[in-house]
Amino acid sequence: LGYVVFGDDTEPAMTKNLTHIQGAGFWRMAAAFCFLVKVQLTAPMLLNAIIIALWAPSALSRQWPVGRIILVLVVGAVTVGVALGLANRVAVVASLAGSLLVMMTSVLFPAVLHIKLSCLDKNQPIGFWNAMNYTFVIIFGIVMATTGTTLAVKDLLR
Repeated sequence: LGYVVFGDDTEPAMTKNLTHIQGAGFWRMAAAFCFLVKVQLTAPMLLNAIIIALWAPSALSRQWPVGRIILVLVVGAVTVGVALGLANRVAVVASLAGSLLVMMTSVLFPAVLHIKLSCLDKNQPIGFWNAMNYTFVIIFGIVMATTGTTLAVKDLLR
């Protein structure tokens, strides 16, 4: 749809496309502001999940010892550094994240988890055709994740 409207001048970022429309400056700023609010409201939850994965709080000690606070600051600083370093490569980063993370969380993880849960029920084995379906989905996910990630890394290194 963007190509139909903007033709050869289509930009990867929607807000850059709005610069080509007379009087759309307000809507460009509104879109950027809404994105800023979204990031500010979701980033702490994502950061918390990363910190818990790296250093889970202990029920027997303080939830936020000094070392854990330093870990939060380091992860935050690395995140800011990467964001600033790749600010002009947003489309490539989105491609990389989409290729790798979406395939893992939306294709591979559910298939593997479903197989694992199905194997827990000893009364109902998976069966040949279901095993073939799982195999196809997992191979598809691995091939797409590998291909997409390889192409995104090549774009990032250009």
